Amino acid sequence: MNRPARNPVALLVLLVLLCVAPLVGLAGTERIVVQLVSGEMDPAVADYERVVRDGFRVALERRGYEVIPADQEVDPGAYDLDTLLLQYEYTLIGFLPRLHVTVAVRDLQAGTRVTGALAVARGNITLYTSLDEILETIEPRIEGYRVRRADSIRNPWPVTPAGEIVFPASAGEGGLTVMDRVTGAPIGEDLFVSEGAELPLRFSREGYYSRDVNVSVSGPRTEVPDPDLRRQGRFGAQLQYSYPRLIGGSVGGRYYPLPDLLYVGMELGLHMSGLPGRTPSRLTHLDPRLMVGYLPRGTEDEAVQPWFSSGLGLVTTFPSYADGDTGPYTDWYWNVLNVGVELGRRMVRLYGRLGVSYYFDTDRSLWEPGINPDLLWMEAALGTVLRW
Repeated sequence: MNRPARNPVALLVLLVLLCVAPLVGLAGTERIVVQLVSGEMDPAVADYERVVRDGFRVALERRGYEVIPADQEVDPGAYDLDTLLLQYEYTLIGFLPRLHVTVAVRDLQAGTRVTGALAVARGNITLYTSLDEILETIEPRIEGYRVRRADSIRNPWPVTPAGEIVFPASAGEGGLTVMDRVTGAPIGEDLFVSEGAELPLRFSREGYYSRDVNVSVSGPRTEVPDPDLRRQGRFGAQLQYSYPRLIGGSVGGRYYPLPDLLYVGMELGLHMSGLPGRTPSRLTHLDPRLMVGYLPRGTEDEAVQPWFSSGLGLVTTFPSYADGDTGPYTDWYWNVLNVGVELGRRMVRLYGRLGVSYYFDTDRSLWEPGINPDLLWMEAALGTVLRW
């Protein structure tokens, strides 16, 4: 009796099909159910909520997801492990015609945050395209989560929920805002986190610089440390000693319309030429100066900050002679450019600067017009500034 000839290629194909078929069947049978819910809306753009909801629903159904209404009561325990039960929470903020759309995705069965996204869309016909692009950004992360969720070695099921997460006492009523750095949404009491997760947080407070912190969640209780935000500087007061004006000093005040970066200020100097009792005449110089200053790295928390400034000033000189007094002299000048540094990170800082001034010709000027060689043409100053 003759046996049928064995085809090695056919056997190889059959073996591959036997190995792949279960995987294909598993991937094809896994069901994804999505509940679409809306977060707190900016009233200015609330009219677009229905458009965004419908756009997300159509795009999700086109991807094969089953979408359930937001008002439908969901019992995660009623779904088996072959079903991935997700909640897509979307919010809208912004100023028309631009909308900022944020999406946060949670696994309702595991009680964990899966992913999130933020996108800027225009409030017109292109809005539907922007919504589809948001889901295209999220979809690979969802697929990756599905793989990890089904892997009993890398991510045992069920996922262990995290313990209590305690935020700083200053959060909420204390003015400290805690936000999800990915979506930009505030962190609420309904935060779902798994054991061992890492939270990308952003802390912010009015009048302070925001700070990004990654918090690892583990154990029965995780305390989120106070971020110790750095205050934005709006005002400054300074004391200064300058050369070649050796006898005297100046005081000043600053206001920063751009905190720590750009300021306008006033300096008032009082100096003398000639020593009392040693010269037959003395000159008293009253020197107010209107300034504009710029610190290009002022918003960075660095110990050494480069500093540039310029301004206009008026020196009024009152001469006093042994045999009588005479009228004052006035010299208008342009403090063309000062280059210096500020040293320190906190409220009290030291500074030094070098500068040059150009004097204008007036009816009763004391110094020659131009960059006066009598003042050694280069000015130097050392001082301290209190910033708050």
